[in-house]
Amino acid sequence: MRFIYRSVLVCLFSLLLNSTARGDASELIVDYLERYHKLSEKDVNGRLELADWCKRNELHQQRADLLMEVLKLRPGHDGAYVDLMDADQKRFRPVDRQWAERLSGLVGPRFKLTHSGHFTVLSDCDEQGAQTQADAMEDTYLLYYKNVAAIGLRPMPPDRRLVCVLFEKFDDYTDFLKQFEGMQNSWAGGFYSWRTNRAIFFQDRDNPAFKEVHAKIVELEASNKQLHEEMEALGAGQTAKRLKIQDQLKHNNSLLEKINARLNLVGRISTLSKTRHEAAHQLLFNSGVQKRGKAYPFWVAEGLAIMFESTDSQGRAGPSLVNTYRLSSYRRCERDGQLIPLADLLHFVPADNDAVEKVAARYAQAWGLTHYLWNKQPRQLATYLKNMEEKENPDWDRLFAACFGDDINALEVTVKAYVEAMPQPMARP
Repeated sequence: MRFIYRSVLVCLFSLLLNSTARGDASELIVDYLERYHKLSEKDVNGRLELADWCKRNELHQQRADLLMEVLKLRPGHDGAYVDLMDADQKRFRPVDRQWAERLSGLVGPRFKLTHSGHFTVLSDCDEQGAQTQADAMEDTYLLYYKNVAAIGLRPMPPDRRLVCVLFEKFDDYTDFLKQFEGMQNSWAGGFYSWRTNRAIFFQDRDNPAFKEVHAKIVELEASNKQLHEEMEALGAGQTAKRLKIQDQLKHNNSLLEKINARLNLVGRISTLSKTRHEAAHQLLFNSGVQKRGKAYPFWVAEGLAIMFESTDSQGRAGPSLVNTYRLSSYRRCERDGQLIPLADLLHFVPADNDAVEKVAARYAQAWGLTHYLWNKQPRQLATYLKNMEEKENPDWDRLFAACFGDDINALEVTVKAYVEAMPQPMARP
């Protein structure tokens, strides 16, 4: 408890120094410090009363610190947990200057920091692009805590800012993974490292999956260059040929505009999807639901993250939403006979050299299973997630059977029927 007390004072002293130019804020911090100093180390009610005072004065960071102390003193205090979630959603986590300077120098001088309430994005994208991803991560933050608490878990706020590294280009992304994470595979479009606690991904406009599209853009741009050169070389009496070249240029530019608009849209949707996916991984490992350094079955690790990656046409999101991309992938795999038995899915671990299509199929199956469990057996899923954290080296098969039943074949039939009953997804743009 002494360590917590000292760390709170250090944080508050830093805030006080940074707010000297804002008279009212400084006075509030001084008032808060005086009130806090009068509390005994185990005074739960005093902390709750001071937290209410902080709420009235919009000292969200201080309110969250107090409520965290209450929960350490009295872990089962439901009211304090609800209030903590409210305070945490409203606060802007402090940005330590030295930490920010070290992070800025991680990759290179062209990378800049973008701070949101709970995340910091290190990126070489333009400011708007980085801010868009930071906003998506904040949306995921709110969605995560609301929905995970709804199934009976108590995810705690991260103890610090969460970091995302966003690249404009795919090659820079893969180089970073090799250098800093020692990782290289053929299918990962994004990556959360529990070792460094960073989410890493790239803008999907530069995805190698769009190789043919980029080749078409290069072809049209080269054609335009050649047409301009031909037109400049025309004489005064070659009007008909000039008009023909202008028509071709108009056609090329119209096609370029359509291709670029479509590529931008698809790239933006795909990038936002994996932004939310990797943010969910970070939150799972920083809120107590999962533990960094511990290996988890592929289906549950990825299935949980997929629950938060999609939004519908009205902007709604969450675990109850049907992920149209994963559903389309699932049904395509089912049609082509690429689904594996549930018993095999529970033990599946992708290899670095696995084909993209194979891993995508397992992601779709993991989503189908997790979506069913989250929406139809939420309490059992919460029990499973609690138990997998409480046991150091769990027997995953036994744990699964204890929570969801030992008739795997019957569950497989139920999950398939559940997915098949989902509405037919609309085609993605």
